[in-house]
Amino acid sequence: GVSRIMAVEDVREKLSEGKRERESAREREDWMRRLDLEKVSREMLQEECDTVKAALDELARQKLFSEESLEEEVAALQRIVDTVTNTHLECAKELKSAQVTILTLKETVLGRKNAELERKNMLLEKQINTLRLQLPTTPAVAAGAKAATAPATLAPESSVDVMLQLGLEFKVSGTDGSTQRAAFKIKLAQDLANASGLPKSSFHFVRFSAGIMIETQIKPDVSGKGPSPTSAAANLQTQAVDPKSALRSGALTKYTESLVVVTHGGRGEGEGGRGEGGGGGGGG
Repeated sequence: GVSRIMAVEDVREKLSEGKRERESAREREDWMRRLDLEKVSREMLQEECDTVKAALDELARQKLFSEESLEEEVAALQRIVDTVTNTHLECAKELKSAQVTILTLKETVLGRKNAELERKNMLLEKQINTLRLQLPTTPAVAAGAKAATAPATLAPESSVDVMLQLGLEFKVSGTDGSTQRAAFKIKLAQDLANASGLPKSSFHFVRFSAGIMIETQIKPDVSGKGPSPTSAAANLQTQAVDPKSALRSGALTKYTESLVVVTHGGRGEGEGGRGEGGGGGGGG
């Protein structure tokens, strides 16, 4: 009976050991499954991390690209603004130049109109003088018309020629027929008119030569209000040596170096030279 009991105990013990071994095996299998799951989880987590990192890198790249594109757009807009600004400045310069040209043309047209009016007045004076010479000169007729014709028979004074020299470079006066020459004549005539008391239309510029030497013809005032050409020429000749005179204060005539009254023989009747402390004659 004891042997049987011991055998039963051995069997039980073996059964317990088998059970423990089976439980240990199951535990090992469970641990292995858990390790495998953790490994898989770590791999999945690493993949997700890599995906997130790649997404972050892409976002950073897109942000950098967007900033560069924005900077390029800003630079392009700035170039457009600069171009528009430069165009506006060029247009303003061209407009100002056009306004100056229009003003010069207006002065030229006005000068030409005055010259044409002066020419017509001279023709009328010649016709009047011719008719006066054709009037009867018998004593009876002369006696009968003496009172009426005495004031009118005084022949108007003829023009006087003067030679004016300015201390300027010749190119300042422009070329013959140019708008620059026309504007120069208008300005010079205005200076002479201001200094003499005659209108601008009384001054006719015959010839320009290097120096600047300007042969000028002083004609009578058609209105009869101004001084005679002889008186005006003498007055200008006197002013030429006076640094404080109206002649030496003009825009162009302040550069006067000499003013000579020219006789029909071609020789001067005295010369007005530059006085001490004169206006100077630099070219413009």
